[in-house]
Amino acid sequence: MSLNLPDFLTSVITDAIDNIYTIARASGLQIFIFLAGLQEIPLSLYEAASVEGCSKWELFWKITFPMIAPQIAINFVYTIADACITDNGVLDYTKALAFNENQYPLAMAMNILYLLCLGLLVIIILALMRRLTSKTS
Repeated sequence: MSLNLPDFLTSVITDAIDNIYTIARASGLQIFIFLAGLQEIPLSLYEAASVEGCSKWELFWKITFPMIAPQIAINFVYTIADACITDNGVLDYTKALAFNENQYPLAMAMNILYLLCLGLLVIIILALMRRLTSKTS
């Protein structure tokens, strides 16, 4: 508050700090995927680029980022699927519709449409990721 930041930025920071446990719990698998991807990059690539005179910034954008692009895409898909499945009003509604009101066909149709929309979202994000990573490499 004493930094006189805009109210929006202050609320984003305080919300992130208040939810640090939730953020850490939800990002554990993604961290392991990134660590595995970073460990797959051969050190000889960094050594050769350093000998050629690349800066740390160039090493990141020319070697690290293109080499972990598949892991970035996997993490995006996993994060979106996790966010769309947990604490979801649509799934809660269809569950109540099926088990409380015995309208199984309607609930199943709604779940299939939801799954198709989620699949379309994942395809769009993967296409954007492919376009981003192909420009950097």
